[in-house]
Amino acid sequence: MKILDACCGSKMFWFDKDNAHTTFMDIREEQFEIHNKKVNVCPDIIGDFRNMPFDDHIFDLIVFDPHI
Repeated sequence: MKILDACCGSKMFWFDKDNAHTTFMDIREEQFEIHNKKVNVCPDIIGDFRNMPFDDHIFDLIVFDPHI
C-alpha cells in the first residue's frame, strides 16, 4: 500500500512517524518551539497540495489534514 500525507506538518497524525508505506509532503521544512515543546517539520517532499508533483493514481490512500 502506498500512502501520501499531503500536509504532514510534524506528523502528529501518525504513531509511526517513519512509516515506510507513507510519503510525507508539506509546503515547508522547519523547526520551532511552541509552549516549550520542539516541533520538527521534516517532510520527504516539499510541495504544495494545490499542485502536487505526482502522477495520478499512484497512491492507494491520501491523508489530507491541513491544520496547525
